[in-house]
Amino acid sequence: MTTDKEEDQARPDWHTSAPHTYTREAWAWEFQRRNPDYRHITTATIDEVGRKPHHSSKVLVVDPSDVANAARAWGCLSFEPADRPANEATVFWRPDVNPAVLPVTASPARRDDEAFDIHRLASPTVVLRMADGCEHVLLGDGLHRIQLEVRRGSLLDGPVRLSYELAGCDGIEPKLTALHRLLALQRLGHCPSSLYPPVQRAQRWRMALQALDASHAGASHREIASILWGDDVARTEWRSRSDYLRSRVRRTIHLGESMVKGGYLHLLQQTQQRRAVTQ
Repeated sequence: MTTDKEEDQARPDWHTSAPHTYTREAWAWEFQRRNPDYRHITTATIDEVGRKPHHSSKVLVVDPSDVANAARAWGCLSFEPADRPANEATVFWRPDVNPAVLPVTASPARRDDEAFDIHRLASPTVVLRMADGCEHVLLGDGLHRIQLEVRRGSLLDGPVRLSYELAGCDGIEPKLTALHRLLALQRLGHCPSSLYPPVQRAQRWRMALQALDASHAGASHREIASILWGDDVARTEWRSRSDYLRSRVRRTIHLGESMVKGGYLHLLQQTQQRRAVTQ
């Protein structure tokens, strides 16, 4: 059982803001891991003994066990410890929740036949095998991740030839982006930062996280205003007749709370708006 002291030590430091380079998946995880119910469940159920190396120290096969069904309610395929920040966490999102999950099939291939071999990648690879035999794979390192849903075959049998299952137009952009990242990983051995541009509303989510952490740590609304908008703004606006800054602090905290309570799932499904090109 986790004590209050241990829980406080596990909370992020509200004086430190999240990086602007976070992906949508990273932002979603940062909100999810702050949910008290999720923290309680993961503390009670996660067992690292179920994780064992497979063939190579770079590849990890995760046995989801019976808790996988419970994890699906949180939008995930398995539980991840809530004390791990986004750049360290291994989060497998459900494909129906995260449109950036790329569906593929894997078939045997010769090494000279455009083969994809995860054992030859320099970056870490994590493989999740579900009870139904479906395989999910996380490629990349830190915040530069690609999640694959292997519907047939196995990447562990590499080298393999990948086929990509893409159809229709609605919601295909995140999958195409994932495909571009996968091709870059295969050709360059890493995922270029240029393929992971800052997402829209990142500044708003960063402030919501920081305000929420500060509120949970017992900081006053005046202190939160100071850390988010600066001492000069807080000193001037807090004493004015207008309730604008106080209201802004309340709205920012409320946004963080709503994201923690499930809004992070909608965050994943919001695709970047693309400029219309006219000729």
